[in-house]
Amino acid sequence: MKVLLSGATGFVGTEVLTQALLHPRITSVIALSRKPLPAPFDTNAKVQTVIVEDFESYSPSVLSQLKGVDACIWYVSFSISPLPFSHSYMGDGT
Repeated sequence: MKVLLSGATGFVGTEVLTQALLHPRITSVIALSRKPLPAPFDTNAKVQTVIVEDFESYSPSVLSQLKGVDACIWYVSFSISPLPFSHSYMGDGT
């Protein structure tokens, strides 16, 4: 089975990728990512990384690499800087 995984460099996505690579029925994983995968994923023969900058628009070359995918796991997200903890966020001023 060929699986497309987005968000493979994030907290949850990294674990999903780990489990997908361990699953015997998954023969390959296409990691759709904003950045290269870290070790040891970057050298795993079952992983093909496709770097994209815009998850709302895909070039023909990216689309051609996604052909034949049997399943998709979508974990694209964005980082939010932690808000400073202050009374302006708490109703009772604590």
